[in-house]
Amino acid sequence: MFQPETAKDIVPENKTSHPLDPLTSEEIKAAVEIIEKSRDKLNMAFIYHYIALSEPPKSLLLPFFLVDSMASMELHPRKVFLCLSDKGSGAVFEAVVNLRTNERESFVQIYNVRAPLSPEDWLNSDIDIIRADEKVKQRCAAVGFPDTDLVTAGPWDMSFVADRTEYMGRRLVQYFLYGKKFPSDNHYAHPLDFVVVFDLDSRTVFAIEDLPTHDDFSQENSGNSAPKGERNYDPELRGGVEFLRKDDKPITTDSPEGVSFTIKGNEVQWQKWTMRAFDSGQFGTGYNLDSQTLDLDALGAVSFMDVVLHNASGYPVVHKNAISIREEDAGILWKHVDYRTGKGSIARSHRLVFSTIATFGNYEYIFNWMFYQDGSIQCATQMTGLISTNMMTAGARPTSYGTIVAPQVNAQYHQHFFTARLDVDVAGNTNSVSVVDIEPVPDETGSPNNRYGQGYQVNHKLLRTPTDARTKLSPATGRLWMVTNPTKLHEFTNKPIGWKLMPANSPPLLMHEDSPTRRTAAYLNYDVWVTTYQDDQLFPGGFYLNESGLPAWVANTPTASIENVDVVIWHNFGLTHIPRVEDFPILSTE
Repeated sequence: MFQPETAKDIVPENKTSHPLDPLTSEEIKAAVEIIEKSRDKLNMAFIYHYIALSEPPKSLLLPFFLVDSMASMELHPRKVFLCLSDKGSGAVFEAVVNLRTNERESFVQIYNVRAPLSPEDWLNSDIDIIRADEKVKQRCAAVGFPDTDLVTAGPWDMSFVADRTEYMGRRLVQYFLYGKKFPSDNHYAHPLDFVVVFDLDSRTVFAIEDLPTHDDFSQENSGNSAPKGERNYDPELRGGVEFLRKDDKPITTDSPEGVSFTIKGNEVQWQKWTMRAFDSGQFGTGYNLDSQTLDLDALGAVSFMDVVLHNASGYPVVHKNAISIREEDAGILWKHVDYRTGKGSIARSHRLVFSTIATFGNYEYIFNWMFYQDGSIQCATQMTGLISTNMMTAGARPTSYGTIVAPQVNAQYHQHFFTARLDVDVAGNTNSVSVVDIEPVPDETGSPNNRYGQGYQVNHKLLRTPTDARTKLSPATGRLWMVTNPTKLHEFTNKPIGWKLMPANSPPLLMHEDSPTRRTAAYLNYDVWVTTYQDDQLFPGGFYLNESGLPAWVANTPTASIENVDVVIWHNFGLTHIPRVEDFPILSTE
């Protein structure tokens, strides 16, 4: 989490060696200084929501990648994209700064959007204001927590306010409130029955809303009393060392000859892999990166990378050890024993793992990108931390909307979704995409093509337009997606060489299609989308999650050809979490 500006937040100047290297601290400061020069003239005070590299056009870099050569830093000027807002009016602006010319190339106001939360908006910096509010004090006292110093809050974005006109046009967050019996108590065991709507610009409590706490979802909460049972997970609060297992012995990971990967700046080389510039989404995720610890977050011979981001003032901030890089044993890569001779051959698999961990209030998200010796890539997203809870009246049940994990404590059913943007270039950027299904041979049993009725075949359906390419999972047919290069034929099969997207199966987005909140999540209507590559199309829901992104891009070019062109595959995946009682007070990694 972000700390106040101190000397330790100052990132030493470092040099870039590749056009895709992330911004350095010096580059962030230089870009902000250029923007700040115009502040007095505009009579504004800026909040910096997002500062990142404005990447060079892909057309400039692809020729270098295809022949595995280094692109020159002179190829394209270093440019910075900034999203900022005016503290006074809330007006949102986008700017581009050219660091080669030290000029502001553009500064444009963006209308009818809400600025993304800034780094400080995710912090609990508003809790003192909330605690001091008289109406909040009264509500806390009414449910059994008169000492508001023992009340804390968790911020959640308010993405849908169209049904409450008084909320429109404001930068609001909703704070869910919890009590504590003592300062280090697990507050999720004591949810309160109301939410505070907080205005981020005026820094005031804008409204208080009752939460449903009854079997019939009534919000008539007079007479409620918050749950008081302790549900702590910290061993020190559960009896210290005496609470810990006594039958668990250490397991060590060792690399006696050192590691097989090398790191040169932001480039990592491992066996036949070369990669750089990992960016797990600075849009929210990066601001909440954890500092990883050797032998706890990552085992073995681990290398760590720091990440330079910024705070709401535009000042560069370093996240120490935010990325871990390690090798792991990945089980058996292949094995065979000749049953006639008993002679066997075996090879164990190694993989290279990049991990980042981000804390969003109650949840930790662990993002792992794994690279294997057989050329495959696996993305494993893990979730742990604490499940979000809400209060129920004594004896009430959440019916089909949650699990009672402690008396009066409900853990809501919920879904997590992630999107992988895969800019795949198979032997160049002349690519096509097919949906591949395994299906029974349609011919009747006894027919020449299916004599015993046991035949099955692989069906390739070529996706021709972005409209056709909006596709969904099909576990019953083992569906996968294949990217091929029709201009490159394999010497054995005489078919185009390709790469497969093999998805994990999970429930789709479960809200009704006519739900008013679904409009901003319409990019989740399908599990896979395919579009032609565009330099400015980076976020599947649009930068502001304002009903743009994939649905709008496809609607704008519904019949464009996606055959034999530079394509991008967008894969949505996630987890539908139906909490167990065992998931509280702390959630085992899913």
